[in-house]
Amino acid sequence: NLYFVAGADGGVWRTADGGSTWTPLTDQMPTTAIGALAIDPVNPSVVYAGTGEANFANHSRYGLGIYKSLDGGESWVQIAAGAFSGRCISRIIIHPTNTQRLYASVTHAGGFPELAAAKGHPGADGPRGGFRSDDGGVAWEQLTAGLPNQDATDLAMDPSNPSVLYAAVGRIFGAGENGIYKSADAGDTWTKLAGGLPAANVGRISIDVAPTNPQRIYALIANACDAEGGGGATLGGYRSDNGGATWSSIPVGSIQSTYGWYLNVVRVSPTSADTVFMAGLNIVRSTNAGAAWSTVTAPHVDNHALAFDASGRLL
Repeated sequence: NLYFVAGADGGVWRTADGGSTWTPLTDQMPTTAIGALAIDPVNPSVVYAGTGEANFANHSRYGLGIYKSLDGGESWVQIAAGAFSGRCISRIIIHPTNTQRLYASVTHAGGFPELAAAKGHPGADGPRGGFRSDDGGVAWEQLTAGLPNQDATDLAMDPSNPSVLYAAVGRIFGAGENGIYKSADAGDTWTKLAGGLPAANVGRISIDVAPTNPQRIYALIANACDAEGGGGATLGGYRSDNGGATWSSIPVGSIQSTYGWYLNVVRVSPTSADTVFMAGLNIVRSTNAGAAWSTVTAPHVDNHALAFDASGRLL
């Protein structure tokens, strides 16, 4: 019943009663635009919030680094402002045992034209892609051996082997570097995956690894959009059963309207590798590894995040 939830422009909030009541935690911090949250798996009093909304709209404001709390959200410090200010953090992943090791995926601030949401921040065109920290988020190293300096829209870790990582590079306007990358050495080197993944007109990408079968990976890929944000329909859903070596297309349909650059989510059930949710304008669910889908849209469309709580309930 203890959740942390972050708003695109509302900061971090906490509930201790499963969502009945909420407390705002970061109103005093330099920005309330949040793109990522992570809870330390060993010491859950340690919470990280990556700032900057990585959803690419004109109102998706840039970030100012990372917020870290050591006391369950009661107080926060701002870290990594020099590394990431002016850009957005799309995902933070914490190593399951060595929790001083963090990974982050970083994007430009959004907007049409590109970077409009960065509002001229001097760090707007700074380094993007995948980053690693070995001191709890204070200092960061850009991971450049095979991973491009390009918008990294998602990041995932093999839960059975934390040295295996997957990064989704998905510049929304399209880029030759766009695609899914894999590291087998904790991020030191990366290889771009192919084997059935689309090679043309690729825009934003989201990925997730099945907790009960880490060889199973799902991806939702949108078409590249034009300079005004049009054309970003669903390019397709994809599944790998062999750790990304080969991929098959799965018939998820068109769930993002023309907003795949804005609405793009994949989450796999913690109890079944065959149960996967993909979300955009609508939410759809498959219980047979993507062969068939049903619509399970929540009371409001435009879906940016899905998660499972400690008891397995879908949020």
